[in-house]
Amino acid sequence: MATKTKKAKKPAKPVKDMQQCRRCSASFDRNTIPGAVHLASCRIYNGHTNYETWVVSLWLDNNQGSHEYWGDAAVECRGEALADNNPFLKGLTLTLEDKTRYRLAKRLKEEITADADALMEDSGNEASMFADLMHGAISEVDWDELARGYMENMPELPPETNEDDDSDEE
Repeated sequence: MATKTKKAKKPAKPVKDMQQCRRCSASFDRNTIPGAVHLASCRIYNGHTNYETWVVSLWLDNNQGSHEYWGDAAVECRGEALADNNPFLKGLTLTLEDKTRYRLAKRLKEEITADADALMEDSGNEASMFADLMHGAISEVDWDELARGYMENMPELPPETNEDDDSDEE
């Protein structure tokens, strides 16, 4: 009769193999594929999806007029979403928050992209390496994340205001 031999336990990985991501602060074993992939590709920057989103957020929020403008725009987008009777959205289960965020993200992208285009046109660089780099950076911005940030500071709706019939009710 054969006797079972116990497998020796693998020694715990030494702490020196663990590395903290410089962007998101999570720790990973750099000797594993998931750890190495994360450490090489993490784009989180100062709590934002990426550097480009952080830069736009920083510039919009560090100017009082701009910050107030986008806060007011969030409220306007919610008002438009409340009055929305878009036939293309019928049958979809979009909440008032979803509709507001979509409208605000779209408006942020359109206005900031238009500002960038105007800046490049005014400088005579609308077709240049710098214009391509700027448009490449703008395309990386997470507009939805920025919209969520402005929506967090919106005043609450009065209790008598009802959301559209296509929203989820509990």
